[in-house]
Amino acid sequence: MARALGVPVSELLHRERTLTLRDTRWRLGLTQAQMGARIGVVRQRVSQVERGVAGVRSAAAWAAAYGLTLAQWTGAHQTTRDLVRRRVAAQTHRRGKRLTGGSDA
Repeated sequence: MARALGVPVSELLHRERTLTLRDTRWRLGLTQAQMGARIGVVRQRVSQVERGVAGVRSAAAWAAAYGLTLAQWTGAHQTTRDLVRRRVAAQTHRRGKRLTGGSDA
């Protein structure tokens, strides 16, 4: 299942984890556009931040919009960035194995 989803097996195992910003926004019942309006940015900026590919200047304002403390928001943002890094590393590893004929040697 992990291979089909393109994620590490550890991602499928039950464990406590910090919610991502996207999870938090969904729990609030808001779209990215609505969250952008709360913060005063465009939807695309919310998407970039929620995907972990961009940082923010005023984390406190973003935290307030998501209904989180600054520490909670920072944790959620870092969780997203960590997930992105793991996905990229897994894809790079799979791509490397294909290029070398599947050998780990």
